[in-house]
Amino acid sequence: MFLKKTRFLLSTVIFDLKGEPILFQKPKYSQMASEIFYKTLKIEGKFEKNNIDDFLQQQLKEQELSKIKRKEFLIIGTFLSNVGKSSLLNALLGRNVAETSNYPGKTRSLDFYNLGQSKVIVDSPGYGFAKGNKKDIQHWGYLMQYYIKNSPFLKQSYVLIDSEHGFKDVDAMTLQLMQSLEKPFTIVFTKCDKISKIDELVQKSRENLEKHIYSSQVLHFTSVRNRTGLVELQQSIAFYCQ
Repeated sequence: MFLKKTRFLLSTVIFDLKGEPILFQKPKYSQMASEIFYKTLKIEGKFEKNNIDDFLQQQLKEQELSKIKRKEFLIIGTFLSNVGKSSLLNALLGRNVAETSNYPGKTRSLDFYNLGQSKVIVDSPGYGFAKGNKKDIQHWGYLMQYYIKNSPFLKQSYVLIDSEHGFKDVDAMTLQLMQSLEKPFTIVFTKCDKISKIDELVQKSRENLEKHIYSSQVLHFTSVRNRTGLVELQQSIAFYCQ
C-alpha cells in the first residue's frame, strides 16, 4: 500500500501521504494534549472585521511583555454541506462552547477560545455559499482572509472537509490561499462514521491534492458521533504548541 497505516478505531484515522512517521503520536504529545485541553477555558471574545485588528495588536503588545508565546489554531470549513465544525470544536474542547445547528452558517464571527498558557482555538465563519445577506457573506470572507493574512500568532489551520462530499472547488481555493500566504494547514475529514471505505477517500484526496502544488499532508479522519480521531487531533495541536 502506498500510504503508512497507523492504529485505527472506526478505520484508519490518520494517513501521512508521504508515508513518514507521524511525530505527534509520541506519548509525550498525548500528555501535553491532556494538559492543554482540560485547563479552564477562557472565551476571549467574538470579533468582526472592525475590531479584530485592535484585538491582535493588543495581544501582540501583551506577548512582548510576557515570556509566554501566543499560538492560535484556526478551525475552518465550508458552508456548503454543514461540515460539522461547531460539533467537532465542542468535542475537541470537551464542552459546549460553539452553538451547533442542522443548517450551515451558524458561526458568523471569529470566536477565540483560550485554553491556558496562550494556546488559542479560533472558530471561524464557513467559506463558500450560505443563506443570508450577500454583503454579510462577503464581510465574513474578508474577515477570514484578513485574519489568516495578518495574525502573527496563527500556528496551524485545520481545514475541515465533509467525508460524504469530499473536496470541493471552494476547499481547493481555501487551500490555495493558505499556500500562497505560506500558512501551514492540516486537512481534517469529518463525519467519517457515514462512509464505509476510507481508503477510497484517501486515494481521491491524494489525486485532488496532486492537481495542485500542496506540500506533503497528514490527513485526519474524525467522527464526533463515534469519537473517532479526536485524541489524535488534540495530539496534533499539542505538537504544534511546542
